[in-house]
Amino acid sequence: MTKKSESEKASAIIKFRIKEKEKAALQAEAKGKGISLTELLKARLYGWPVRDRVYDKGIFESIEKLTREMNSIGNNINQSTIAIHQIKNSQKMEAGDFKQFNSLLQQYIATRDELRDLLSKTLLWN
Repeated sequence: MTKKSESEKASAIIKFRIKEKEKAALQAEAKGKGISLTELLKARLYGWPVRDRVYDKGIFESIEKLTREMNSIGNNINQSTIAIHQIKNSQKMEAGDFKQFNSLLQQYIATRDELRDLLSKTLLWN
């Protein structure tokens, strides 16, 4: 990250009066979104979208939890696949059972891909 030059730093101050109620409402909104009052006011002034960092943090925590869960499921599938191959190779498993497992695995992969696409759209939307 590069340092801003003196001419790029925000140094000008603008003062104006508003009612205490309005100030309190703005402060509460900024705090609720996890941003500073200055960030909120600049976003409103310039028509920028106001990021809700509290919401973003929740989304990222949920994605992290979902990713861990999907990794666990993937590990379980890998272990099951190894066990099934060992059983199949020892001729202790019917061919239909192996096909059924493969079908379930394909359903899991399709669902995983749908979740990935949905999460991508959700993140791009915000």
